[in-house]
Amino acid sequence: MPKRGEQRVIYEKNSSHFYKGLFKPRNPKKYRGNAKNIVFRSHWELEYMRMLDEKDNCISWASEEFSIKYYHPIKLCYKRYFPDFFVEMRQKDGKIFKAIVEIKPANQIAQPKRKKNGKMQRFIYESMTFAVNRAKWEAAVKFCKEHKLKFYVVTKDNKEQFVLLNEEQLHL
Repeated sequence: MPKRGEQRVIYEKNSSHFYKGLFKPRNPKKYRGNAKNIVFRSHWELEYMRMLDEKDNCISWASEEFSIKYYHPIKLCYKRYFPDFFVEMRQKDGKIFKAIVEIKPANQIAQPKRKKNGKMQRFIYESMTFAVNRAKWEAAVKFCKEHKLKFYVVTKDNKEQFVLLNEEQLHL
């Protein structure tokens, strides 16, 4: 059931649920961009938006409000990558921390391995997804260095807690 002021659309495909909808922040002044058109594309993105909106140390945030040019390794041309989030947080020591954050499930972060009895078509799809993600992230790391930002990929651990992975942990 959507929370008050939130519109949610659930797409069903092969018994898996894909969430997509509009997020309406309780603190719209924190949002950098059009606070009336904040789109979430997964349950994790929705959860992360709620967290950013409610955290006192979050100064501002944005979702897919700008793009980074990257070279698509499958299509062999340049494309635009819209990072999931830009965040600006105040740390405990008072310093301002700015970062680009991407939300991804753990199975899209590591190089896929072909299972003994696994289907080749699935392995190829997972490998292509991984290659495209890596190309986007490498472009994001370069962008972050040029603009004095940090880059993180956020996933969840086996306790369903958000985990930040930096560029060293991602081997970028």
